[in-house]
This record gives sequence, C-alpha cells and structure tokens, in this order.
Amino acid sequence: MPQHPSEAFVFAALACTAGLSEEFVYRGFVFAVFSRAFTGTPFAGFFAAVISSAWFAMAHLYQGRRGIITTFVVGILFSTVRIWTGNIVPAIVGHIGVDLVAGLYAPRALRTMPDRVAPAAPTAGEH
Repeated sequence: MPQHPSEAFVFAALACTAGLSEEFVYRGFVFAVFSRAFTGTPFAGFFAAVISSAWFAMAHLYQGRRGIITTFVVGILFSTVRIWTGNIVPAIVGHIGVDLVAGLYAPRALRTMPDRVAPAAPTAGEH
C-alpha cells in the first residue's frame, strides 16, 4: 500500500496498467475463447463468465482464500458488465477504480483504526 504521494503516483500507474491488461486478458481473450467454445449453448456467456473469472481468481492465489473468493466475485461482476454492454471498456474502468480505491483508501483507513490488541492473559488469582 502506498504510504507517500510519490508511491501513490506509481501505484495509480500500476492500477491503470493492471486494470487494462487484466481486463484484456480475462474479459477479452479468455472470455471470448470460452464464449466461442460454448457457442450454440443457451448458457455460453454464463460459462465464459464463470471460467474467465475462475482463471482471474487463480491469478490472484497470492492473496489467499479470501482474496481468491473476492477476486472471483469481482470477476463475475466485470463479466456481467461485459456481457450487458458488449464492451470491455466499462470493466476496464471499473477494475482501475476498484484498484485505486483499495490501494489509496486502505492505508488511510488502516491508519485511523485503533490498534487491535490481544486481550491480556489472566494473572494469577484471576479466573
């Protein structure tokens, strides 16, 4: 998470790059491949959305279980937008927005949260 304005600038560039490239890969290429693979079935878009979102989630394994689940759900939302609009540009904009909010707002929110301290162990005589 960026801590200084110079880091925030670099992070914003990274968020734009990630949003653009990941959406071209997952909602563009992977979605199109599986959409064509299931052409003729009534659920081609659904299958393409689920498979491309699963691949998107697997690319985020480093984020752990919660990150994978969250990324899969966000992938489904971006895929739905792609199907609804017939265009990946709104998904690109949404992806960049999500990354910017998470990266630029999270450090501020974490700084304002009170420290989480584990409860003290009971001392002798306390039950």
